[in-house]
Amino acid sequence: MCLRRYITALLLLAATGLQAAPGDILFQEQFNNTADLTADWTTDSEARVNAVTGNPTPSLSIEAGNGARSATSRPIDTQVPSASLSFWVRRGFDTQGGNCPSNQTCSEYPEGGENFQVQYLNSSNNWITLITYTGGGTSGEIFTYDEPLPADGLHAAFRLRFTHVGGNQGGWDLWHADDVLITETIDIAATCSTTSTIFYEAFNNNGDLNSDWNTDNGVRINSITFGAASPSVSIDGRSGLHGITSKSNRIDANVAAARLGFWVRRGFDTQNNGCPTNQNCSEDTDDNENLVVEYLNNANSWQPIITYEGGGTKGEILNYSALLPGDALYSGLRLRFLHTGGSGSTWDLWHIDDVLVEQCTGSAGPDHYSINNLATTAVSCEAINLTIEAHDASHNLTDALSATVTLTTSTGRGTWSGTGISDATPNDGTATLTFSSGADSMNVQLSHPDLGGNTSETININVSDGSITEISGNAIALDDPSTVISDSGFRFIEVAGATTTATIPSQVAGVLSSQNLFIEAIRTDLDTGSCTGVYPAGTTVNVDLAAECKNPQNCAGLQVAITNNGNTTSIATSNDNSGTGAAAYTGVNLLFASDSRAAFSLRYRDVGNISLHARDTVNLPGNVSDTLTGESNGFVVKPYTLMMILAESNDATPINNPGTTTALPGFLPAAASFRVVVESQDADGNRTPNYGNETIPETVSASFGSLIFPVGPGAANGTFSSGTFTATATPGQFESTTASWTEAGTFTLIADIGDSNYLGAGGVASPAESGNIGRFYPADFALSGEALDQWCEASGTKTGSFSYLSQPNLRLTYTLTARNRSGNPVLNYDNTDLNYLITSPDVPIGAINYHAENADNGINLNARVTVSPSAPIAWDNGVYRLTDVPGQLNRIAAPDGPFTETQFSLDVTDPDGAVLDIANRNQNPDTSGDCLTPANCTSAALGNPQVFRFGRTVIEDASGPESAPLPVIFGTEYWDGTNFITTTNDSCSTLAFSEITYATNNPIANPQPVAVGSGTSNGSLNAAGSAAAVTSGTFGLIFSAPNDTGQFPVSVNLTNYPWLRFDWNQDGDYNNDTALPDATINFGAYRGHDRVIYWRERF
Repeated sequence: MCLRRYITALLLLAATGLQAAPGDILFQEQFNNTADLTADWTTDSEARVNAVTGNPTPSLSIEAGNGARSATSRPIDTQVPSASLSFWVRRGFDTQGGNCPSNQTCSEYPEGGENFQVQYLNSSNNWITLITYTGGGTSGEIFTYDEPLPADGLHAAFRLRFTHVGGNQGGWDLWHADDVLITETIDIAATCSTTSTIFYEAFNNNGDLNSDWNTDNGVRINSITFGAASPSVSIDGRSGLHGITSKSNRIDANVAAARLGFWVRRGFDTQNNGCPTNQNCSEDTDDNENLVVEYLNNANSWQPIITYEGGGTKGEILNYSALLPGDALYSGLRLRFLHTGGSGSTWDLWHIDDVLVEQCTGSAGPDHYSINNLATTAVSCEAINLTIEAHDASHNLTDALSATVTLTTSTGRGTWSGTGISDATPNDGTATLTFSSGADSMNVQLSHPDLGGNTSETININVSDGSITEISGNAIALDDPSTVISDSGFRFIEVAGATTTATIPSQVAGVLSSQNLFIEAIRTDLDTGSCTGVYPAGTTVNVDLAAECKNPQNCAGLQVAITNNGNTTSIATSNDNSGTGAAAYTGVNLLFASDSRAAFSLRYRDVGNISLHARDTVNLPGNVSDTLTGESNGFVVKPYTLMMILAESNDATPINNPGTTTALPGFLPAAASFRVVVESQDADGNRTPNYGNETIPETVSASFGSLIFPVGPGAANGTFSSGTFTATATPGQFESTTASWTEAGTFTLIADIGDSNYLGAGGVASPAESGNIGRFYPADFALSGEALDQWCEASGTKTGSFSYLSQPNLRLTYTLTARNRSGNPVLNYDNTDLNYLITSPDVPIGAINYHAENADNGINLNARVTVSPSAPIAWDNGVYRLTDVPGQLNRIAAPDGPFTETQFSLDVTDPDGAVLDIANRNQNPDTSGDCLTPANCTSAALGNPQVFRFGRTVIEDASGPESAPLPVIFGTEYWDGTNFITTTNDSCSTLAFSEITYATNNPIANPQPVAVGSGTSNGSLNAAGSAAAVTSGTFGLIFSAPNDTGQFPVSVNLTNYPWLRFDWNQDGDYNNDTALPDATINFGAYRGHDRVIYWRERF
């Protein structure tokens, strides 16, 4: 069983003048004898020091008694910025069951309920439980605890208490404790000096609670929180374990460091009048009614944070703030607050508020120091330049927090200089260096002319701030190099104006160096100690030169080229030779000028940290033969560029990126993952194979470059995610198979070094924008807000139970959204403002196809569907929206129907293959029966099924006495499959008065007078504004009595009413008769028609 961490980290407070330092021991107890116990601890009779532990050393043993038995430390001054506590605990090893080794004197193990509780006295003089180890379990189980002290444990009167609780009076049921250690830790006050909020919960209302938390019974939001300025969540004391748990995926703590804070309050007892009379308060929690706070770690295991015990001071407010542990720093972090040991009272409350998780963006200080830019060889007549760096655990530069470090040399000789240096005694090798505020590195110099009587000497440099050194933490060998100082040798120098430095600056792969670089052969003048040249001016010397790969330590087959006096030579370039010089050399003729310097340029077509070596055997004054050697500083050659060389799909047979804009084919749906290959290149576009082989491998990143298509105001760049790049089988090439872009269109990317800082030399020399990547298109289309209504013209409302075929009285409303693979809108799918068009070939985007099927009969009536938006299909920011647009189901040449259950639906087609979201699809108008699964469905229903009828308007001759009103049959009918019958439920159809004439060609008014003989008849109809309106299938046409005989025609024009036409002229076309046959209205005796013998209507 592993120790369950409960404290998440350090709360940082300012020190109060205590003269202590990180690493100092504030308290230590090993319980070696009874004197140790009695000197530092107050104990009950059942606490003792003995060897009854099954352990080589004595420990504190506390046996079960009648009630709690404890050992309490003396006051301990922990008034420091931060400190850690560690101890060892063991559960007794049962001797009664024969489990104790025969050579051990053992104890019995504590039974269930006989727990071991560790507490501390906080700055408010309250005992706080750190952790409780439970009785029962595995006999002899050992626990080790090592955690930071909470903030309220950092005070001058800190005390620690070990308690055996729940004892049954047995004298051998033991818990054992040992090796108690409290140590000051490094002040990491800058860790959360700046923050950004990850998650915050104010519990202002039930909406807050329900949206972010899963709750049990007994949890509520209310104002029963005397002492709080805002509502909080309350957890009552009903029986059982219950509380609140944050929902999954609500807290993304996948950051380097994060802090948790929250507010807790014990209930304030109203029963003893302790609550102010003007407050609505809660009862306080009883003993054992504890509040347990836990987190779900990245191994999916709940871990304790802290336990607040019931009882205590009524209404006490407890504020918590500490860093989260490493296993809580992941995207699925969850928190929970649990009320345990409830007595059953629904008023014994714990209150929680202001739960805050925030990212810490400040520095945590160094993990180790590093000595950098130290040449492996040096000449004693010149000062050595080097850099002292502060590194974090991942070897990145980090703020040293203005630390003061002590520098020493292994020889005990040398004098230090530079900014921040204080060297009290020359040539003792010791000085202090104070980092500037905010600095992560400092450049210093070491003069070491005294070689102790030797011609050369190896020195090592040590750095320490009292606890952190160049070999502490995660330091590696590269952080602690050595150098060989000689009386004579070669130096590789740069001359910039009047400044000469013994360093070669960073270079760029494939680029000829542009600095004034020299190889200098010098020796120390034995009389003056100053440097003097070895070769006379104008001398050409064959010098052995070499290059050594330092980081990566192995070369990749490319050589360094050296140019001197117009001649270029490729020199041996070998693997790291562990500080013993280069493994191989190449002789190069070098022309030395004044000061014994040979000017040179270099070019290296690979990357990494390399150094140059020089070697020659010469005769020095006194005819002394000497071999001059020298090595440059390790200098960085960084990539010229990182170039995307391939983009393709992740399919088994990959789709290559076409890089198209307005032409087909497209590439992939927006937000689909794709593969990107990036190559590290030199200035000539050649691959640099050693990129990524560094000791801490450099990585690759890629970012959004520019939007190529579409362009215009409002065009969205979207979000490009490069994913994680890994090395391919081809050295210097890296791939990510999880790259994605959220938008529609075509874009470019820019690849770079993962941290934009290749081995500390910065980013690439020439960032390169890739070629076009795309075109990306919608993954699907989502339908929402769909409605299909019938429009009743007579009332001006959406109503009615049917429509006539070819009658445009449907009103269609819906919204289509073009979406990416993640289900979010693609704003660039816009042919309104951004001209997102496919012109090669010229095909529409987002074409909408309508369908209709009656009674699920498998007959698609799509050819008869017409929807008439007022403009062409216009996508705007990825959305196509129709509102109350007319639609109809059209007639054919002859009557058919009626269609009593006609379901309209739509689908969407795109030239790149995007279709309607499968979740929307619920119809297949080409098949009968349910399409069962969305995969078999092809379209989405629009509204409910509709009724359609083949209709017509009829008017008949009428005759009657001149002394009475004369009604006329004038109304609407529909085909019932056998006959035309009156449409009794039609109260919506209208005909404009302008389409009806009496006797003359002039449109009527209502009522309209008509001359009959010497009299006048007034014709009247049901009216709706300026139109005749149908009521229950009839227009209600009636003529008043003219009191004279005569007749006149009534004409009806149906040019604008194709849904009410009929084949009156019997030519077989039911749609081309644009007028009704005239009806004859006769007052007086009806004499018939002069030329008609017999007349009947044929259906």
